[in-house]
Amino acid sequence: MKTTLAALGLVLAGLGAQHAFAQVAVVPDPANVAVSPAVVTPYGYSTPYTYSNYNPRLRGRGDAYRGLGEYNLYTSNAYINYEEARSRWMDNKLKYAMMYWERKRIAREHLAAEAAERIATRDRWLKNRVPDIPARLTSAQLNPYDGKITWPRELMGAEFAVWRQRLNDLFAVPSNERDTLHQYEVKEAVDVMKEILREEMLAMPSNQYLATRKFLESLSWERQFTDPSPVATTQQVPAVQTADNSDL
Repeated sequence: MKTTLAALGLVLAGLGAQHAFAQVAVVPDPANVAVSPAVVTPYGYSTPYTYSNYNPRLRGRGDAYRGLGEYNLYTSNAYINYEEARSRWMDNKLKYAMMYWERKRIAREHLAAEAAERIATRDRWLKNRVPDIPARLTSAQLNPYDGKITWPRELMGAEFAVWRQRLNDLFAVPSNERDTLHQYEVKEAVDVMKEILREEMLAMPSNQYLATRKFLESLSWERQFTDPSPVATTQQVPAVQTADNSDL
């Protein structure tokens, strides 16, 4: 019985040793390991060997780390590109603003130059223009002492009769008694006669029309003067006769 148990123990021990030997990992021969060319990664080191022939788990972990590194690299490049584009956008905005205000400045200078030219042109015109003041009537046309008016032939029509008489009465008033109302009434009567004359413009030569109109404008201009016209040379002031006292 004891002999049988000892033999059975030896058999079991042999089977255990054989099983343990079978569990020992076989180390691959380096001559049989596939060697790949050196690969330079973005991190500056190389991996001359690949272990995909005997350990896919390590290769997968390495690929994950490499993908993470590439993600960080591409992300940083994207940020750099974004900031570069943003900097150029800001430069363009600055150039646009500078161009806008430069155009405004040029426009202001142009407008100022045009305004200065207009002012200079106006000053030259005012300096060289002939004053648009009617000439005063002569004493042959308007007697400075009794206010008698010698009317042109073109104003002797019946349509002017009422206004001729009105102006004769107004100018018969002594010059020292003429007030603002008197001047207004003279201007009003002359304006009416000018309107009537304008209606008769086609019935007379143009030179006669212009001469008659100038006569009316001068007559209206005379309402503001209290002294005789300086061109009143046609009619002289009558001499005042004094008594001769030599016989006294």
